[in-house]
Amino acid sequence: DGASRSLAELQDAVAAARRENARELAAKDSKHAAALAELQERCAAWLRQVKDEWARAAKHALAKQRLRLAARHEALNAQTAKRWQRALDAALSGRVACVSPPPPPSCGFDDGDLECFPRDLDA
Repeated sequence: DGASRSLAELQDAVAAARRENARELAAKDSKHAAALAELQERCAAWLRQVKDEWARAAKHALAKQRLRLAARHEALNAQTAKRWQRALDAALSGRVACVSPPPPPSCGFDDGDLECFPRDLDA
């Protein structure tokens, strides 16, 4: 009877120790889960910050590129306007002796042909 009682006490002590260990493990697991959740949130916040910084840098670079392209187009437009103005000034001042229209495009026939297309297509 004493041996069975001490065996029962030992089994109860083992069960109590298992329950205590399970509680400690559950507490550590919840603590680790909370730490992991906090790390995940910090990582997500950091990634959002990095993406925002990269997006700002990309937008800034695109804006600079747009400004450079606009300046280039403006310079090209100014050069074209000056060229046209010089041509117009030359034409109006009489420096251009004779302005003749450009020759008509070639129709592919020899110079000896009088017309490109015959008048009577039924012949």
